[in-house]
Amino acid sequence: MQNELYFLPLSLMKRLITSAVAAATAFSLAAPGFAMSVHFDSDTKIKSRHATSDSNVDVKVESNRGTVDLACMQTAVEKRDNAMIAAQDAYSASWKTALQTRRDELKAAWGIQDKKQREEAIRAAWKKFRESRKTGRENFRTARKNAWNTFKTDSKACKAQGNLDASLGASLDAQN
Repeated sequence: MQNELYFLPLSLMKRLITSAVAAATAFSLAAPGFAMSVHFDSDTKIKSRHATSDSNVDVKVESNRGTVDLACMQTAVEKRDNAMIAAQDAYSASWKTALQTRRDELKAAWGIQDKKQREEAIRAAWKKFRESRKTGRENFRTARKNAWNTFKTDSKACKAQGNLDASLGASLDAQN
C-alpha cells in the first residue's frame, strides 16, 4: 500500500486561517472587558468594577485606613530617597576606585619582565578587582535594604497602611 499525503484544498485553508484570525481578534477585543479595574475614591474607599458577560456589578470595599499624615510621608520619602542617592554615590565611587586600581596594577604588571611574576601580578590585580566589586555591590544592597526598611517603619508611624509606593508603581530599587 502506498503512503498518500492528503492536503486541504486552498479555499478551505484560506477559510480556516480567516476564521482563526477573526476569532483571535474578537477575543483580544473582548478580553479587557472581563478584567477587573480598581478605582479610588477621595474617601479612601476602594471601588472595584467586575465585568461579566451579562452585566456590570459594582462592589464597594470599605477600608479603615484612617488619615495618613501627608507631611510625615513626605519626610519619609525624602529620607529614603536621600539614603538611596547616598548609597548610589558610594557604589559609583567604589566602582570608579576599583577600575582605577585595576588599571594601575595591570599597567604595572605588564611592565614586569619575568613571565611568572607578571602572570601572578595580573591574576592578583584581577582578583583584587573582583573582590572590590563584590564588596561594593554588597554594601549597596545593604544600604538599599536599610533605606527601604527605615521607610517602611517611618510610613507606619505616618499611619500609612502597607507599602504604598510599591503598590503604586515603585521601581526596582524597592526590591530587597
